[in-house]
Amino acid sequence: DVKIIDLLRHSAGFNFKGPEDYRKVINMSLEEYTKDAVKTPLKFEPGSTWWYSSSTDFCGYLIEVLSGMKLDVFLKNKIFNPLEMGDTFFELPKTKIDRLTTLYVKGDDQELVSFDNKSNSPFINKVILLNGSGGLLSTTDDYLKFCQMLLNEGSFNGQQIISPKTLELMKEDHSKGLKYKKLVFGKKDRKS
Repeated sequence: DVKIIDLLRHSAGFNFKGPEDYRKVINMSLEEYTKDAVKTPLKFEPGSTWWYSSSTDFCGYLIEVLSGMKLDVFLKNKIFNPLEMGDTFFELPKTKIDRLTTLYVKGDDQELVSFDNKSNSPFINKVILLNGSGGLLSTTDDYLKFCQMLLNEGSFNGQQIISPKTLELMKEDHSKGLKYKKLVFGKKDRKS
C-alpha cells in the first residue's frame, strides 16, 4: 500500500510525467487525473526507492479531499493570501500575460527550443488540471515571501502559516533507507 509519507518523499513507486505528458491530460480535473494515474503499474515497491514522480499531484488531490476545497482555492486561502503572494497562479490573469517568460527545453540536437511562451502557454487559458507537481506560475518576489516564512519558523508578518511542529517535521530527513538513482555526468549510476 502507498502511504502519505511515500507520496511526500517520492517513494510511492509512481513514475514522473514530464511537461509533454501533462499537456496530454490538461483537460482532466485533478480528481480524474489522479484516479486515472493510479491505474498505472508501480515502478517499484512503495517505500523502498526514491524516484521523482507525479506523487505531488496526488498530494494535491488529497488536499482537495481533506479540505473540501479545490487546490487553487486552498492554496490561495491558506498560503498565497496570508503571504501576500499576489503573483502566484495556476492560471495566469490576462493582465499579466505580458510578464510571462519563455520556457526553453533542449531539442533533439541539443539546441534550445521554446516550449512555453506567451503565444502557446496552457497557463494563459482556462486551467482545469491543477498540477501539484509544477503547475504554478510565480515570481521571485512571491517565492521569497514563501522562503521568508520558512526562515521565520512558519510565520509571516506575525501570522503563523505553518506550525513549528510541522516545520520541524519538514526539516527531517525522510529518505533514510531509500534506494535512489543518481545521474552522474549524463550517465545513470545506481546508488543505494
